[in-house]
Amino acid sequence: MLDSIAYNSTVKFASTACTSHDPAGRLKDVNLPSGAQTRYSFNAGGQSTGHQRPEGTLTIGHDASGRASRYSDSQRGPINHTLDPLGRQTQETSPFGQSTARWDAASQRTGASARFDSQPSQAIQASWDAGGRLQTLTAPEGSATQFTHDPAGRLTQIQRANGSKSSYSYNAAGHLTEIHHQGPSGQTLAKFSYTTDAQGRRTNASEEVAGQSRQLSWQYDADGKLVQESVTSAGATSASSYQYDSAGNRIQKSQTTGSAAPVVTLYSYNSLDQLTAESTSGGTTSYRYDGRGNLIEKKTPSQTFQYTWSSDNRLTEVSSGTTNIKYGYDALGRRISRTKEQGGQKQETQYILDTARPYSEIMLERTRHNNGPWQESVHVHTPDGVGLQLSQASNGQTQQLYSDAQGSTRLVTNDQGQTIEMLAFDAFGNELNANGSSGIRHRYTGEAFDQTTGLYHLRARDYDPSTGRFISMDEHPGSQRIPLTLNKYLYGNADPINHIDPSGYFGLGGVSVSMGNVANFSMRALSLWDLIDPGDDDDSERFGIFDALMSGVVRSVFNDSNVDLMTLGAAAVAGVNSVAITPHHTVPIYMCGKDQKSNIVNIPRSDHRAMHGKLDGIVISANIVGAGLQLAFRRGGPKQKYLGRPLMTRLARTTQGRGAIIAGLTSFYTAGGCDGLNDGRNGPKLGVVFAVESVSYTLNKKVNSSWPSCKR
Repeated sequence: MLDSIAYNSTVKFASTACTSHDPAGRLKDVNLPSGAQTRYSFNAGGQSTGHQRPEGTLTIGHDASGRASRYSDSQRGPINHTLDPLGRQTQETSPFGQSTARWDAASQRTGASARFDSQPSQAIQASWDAGGRLQTLTAPEGSATQFTHDPAGRLTQIQRANGSKSSYSYNAAGHLTEIHHQGPSGQTLAKFSYTTDAQGRRTNASEEVAGQSRQLSWQYDADGKLVQESVTSAGATSASSYQYDSAGNRIQKSQTTGSAAPVVTLYSYNSLDQLTAESTSGGTTSYRYDGRGNLIEKKTPSQTFQYTWSSDNRLTEVSSGTTNIKYGYDALGRRISRTKEQGGQKQETQYILDTARPYSEIMLERTRHNNGPWQESVHVHTPDGVGLQLSQASNGQTQQLYSDAQGSTRLVTNDQGQTIEMLAFDAFGNELNANGSSGIRHRYTGEAFDQTTGLYHLRARDYDPSTGRFISMDEHPGSQRIPLTLNKYLYGNADPINHIDPSGYFGLGGVSVSMGNVANFSMRALSLWDLIDPGDDDDSERFGIFDALMSGVVRSVFNDSNVDLMTLGAAAVAGVNSVAITPHHTVPIYMCGKDQKSNIVNIPRSDHRAMHGKLDGIVISANIVGAGLQLAFRRGGPKQKYLGRPLMTRLARTTQGRGAIIAGLTSFYTAGGCDGLNDGRNGPKLGVVFAVESVSYTLNKKVNSSWPSCKR
């Protein structure tokens, strides 16, 4: 888990925390004005061995390779990780059970399983094509879902085992323009059409869900904040308008329906951007916070909510009247249980998480009432990045979930395509005219919703859609270049139509597939902050955790490069001898390839220019992301990690890193139809030359790469 207090010196607090560092510049103590202290410890090699906080002590153990693999919390229990030689998690044992993961040679997950205690495992299988795109996903009961992608790697169709299918369309800029969900008989279950502006932001949508239609439009201010949402349904139009202060805080919301008078809500804030009052004609709701920026009380005209927090700023309890909700967490601060008590009744829910992914997802849950028998539910998500939930199964019954462009669950059906529940939301996630009762937990943007508290759990923090804000302070420092990210409570940069925030730390631009995937690796980097060894930044062949992160970045940037080179080689294939021919390094020298004959294929000059135009852009994008993550690992002391080395150069240092570069190039050449290129005569084809060179490049750095110069 990201050390939540490490950023305290960079943000505004009602009361300032005092920190101290050891001679190596590592964070040693954090002391709050309340007297609470968190103390950090390290071994002789500089690795984190744990920390002591008011509620208990976390102890971190390491495996024979020096990798953090054991976490024991005196209050939250133990977690044990098994890692393979490449540092990939293959097993996690948690307080309630166990999860496993299987990987192929390209570091793609081919299987995952979960079980409670000694119960049978629930296993999900996945297969991938040569370009690293998901092909099939098989649920525990054996039903297989098929995935189809276009040459640019974008998802174009999901075919489910029950016969239903989902189709996805894009415009020339790569923005999603339509989602069409069809039932087993070909009938329309739901259809969403989108229009975008020059910045790629959604401006209009037309929706049809279970036979009910609505049209939507959105307007933004110069800073990109949402200022109006209009919805027309069944001949009636409603509109919500928003006004903000200079920090991005919402200061007014005006709702109109038809010709009725507008309903106006006014919001007040203190100097820390904390919401203190929300006023309507029906009364005022007040808010109070602790010294760490966590909401501790919400008092409406009719009831009062009390919120309790741990020292690492995890929401542990919400109480109102006779209703009490308690949340439990594991040693790494991930929510794994919920207990609800109301009127003498008790409901307990426990989770086994899929944690071998950038954003943990509930894979298996079980619930019981008043100490009765447990009932299990299986959640099937796609295994990459921000997972798309496809189904939920319990008691032998499977519910199919169908989503819109935000990833929000909009329709739930049974396997026969019959509607169980349809859902709609406003821009910020407030539920509108829900029809049905599926019991589905994952709703707005596909995230877990607590019906009792009205909060969405976004891993690091909890989000209140009624105010469009988080109820605790963001521990991520934000960016001066994007002022809205400096507001510690804002959700999605005040633009929830085009942003999501699955980490609870920072918003992701939902209109760009590549932006989302790269940010997935950013989140994984942040979550592994304390596990990364400063000694990884050397010139040895040792493949560290940071290298694994960067390998994922390279694969993602290549896969999301929107390669559109299908017209390449037309002149050569036609045998036009007058076409100018030029040599091409199948592993470019700026990717640390070697300037040698075995690496060269002759291709038309126009094709050569087109390919390098794309490849240059990919390398620049990857290096920018790599530099950003390197800066993210800067410590407060004199030791700074991973600075001054371009991403490609760093990766080419290790066998596994060069393998990631080759995997990216393979995807690029395959998606663009480039592997059949040659001089149009009898020369070898690009794919043949590349296949030979890729092996020698990967296995022999000294002979077959230009490392460390990696320059033209």
